[in-house]
Parts: sequence; C-alpha cells; structure tokens
Amino acid sequence: VNASNWKSNNFNLKESVSWKKKGFSPLEAKDWTKENISLKDASIWSKESFTASESKVWIDKGFSPAKAKIYKDWLKEGFSLEEADKWMKIEENPSVAKAWKELEISFERVKQAKAQNISASEYKEYSGIGYDIGTMVLAKSNSISANEAKGWSKEGYDLENTIEARKSGKNLEKVQEEHRNIKVKNG
Repeated sequence: VNASNWKSNNFNLKESVSWKKKGFSPLEAKDWTKENISLKDASIWSKESFTASESKVWIDKGFSPAKAKIYKDWLKEGFSLEEADKWMKIEENPSVAKAWKELEISFERVKQAKAQNISASEYKEYSGIGYDIGTMVLAKSNSISANEAKGWSKEGYDLENTIEARKSGKNLEKVQEEHRNIKVKNG
C-alpha cells in the first residue's frame, strides 16, 4: 500500500488496506466515500460497471445493481423510468421497444401487433401500404412479405386477389411483365 497516496486522500492504514484488497485505487476509494458508499457496496456496484456517482443515483432511488443495470439500458435508449416499467411488460429488449416507440402508435396497438408476432419493422412496412393488423397476419400466414404485397398492390391487386393469384400459379414478376407488355402494346 502506497501510504502517502492513501493518506493524502484521508484514509488511515486499516481503510487503505481494505480498499486496496478490493482493487480500488486511492482516488477511486475517495470517489466512493465522497458519495457515502461503503466498501461493501462499492465492491458490488463497481463489479457491475457503475461509477460511484452513478451508483449514488441508483442507490438513492432504492435500486439494486442488477435492477439498475436493466434500467440503465432503457435510459440509454431514451426511455424514462416510468416508460421503461410500462414497456418491460411487453418487451425485454430496450432497442426493440425503441423501434416500436418510434412508430408513434398506441401502446395497445403495439401489444396487439406483438401478440400476433408482428415486428416493429413489419408493422411499419405493412402499415405503409394500408394494412391493419388482421391483414398483416393474413399476409404473413400466406408468406407474403410487405415488400411483395406492395408490388402486388402497384399492379392493382389487394391481398385477397394476391392470395388467389399465387394459388393459381401466378407470381409477381410474371404479372409485372404481363402489365409491362400490355403498356408497350397499347403504347
């Protein structure tokens, strides 16, 4: 133990030995004690990659390091603690929840879409062509991507007609070619 560094940071020999045993430098130990955080708690929080000042904020809110770590990820994605509580009920990944939040649709609508295994990106694509959740489910159950549905729509096909056309052996490329040939013929 480098006694002069510890002493200049107001630690006695016993304290400096204890802090050093736990892997803290004199300055780190000073940061933790400045926040009134015990060596025991400092060890726990620092193992979870929290600084002394970050830990103090979470401790004051009554959080454990494990719980704080979860919320920290949500805060990084732009959620308040209250929003994080709400979203955690339907989504465990904060970046996925953020994708949903950015769609600016109601929370209830998100719950409905997720209950049908519709992702945020699928919702965005399908709703961009006017599909509601029920239509999205029908499209997905018929293996029709939003991109393909958009293509069929440009050719004048709604989802029911698309499903029928595919059942009769038509594919989007064939229909697009037929329509191009008609346009060329009609010039």
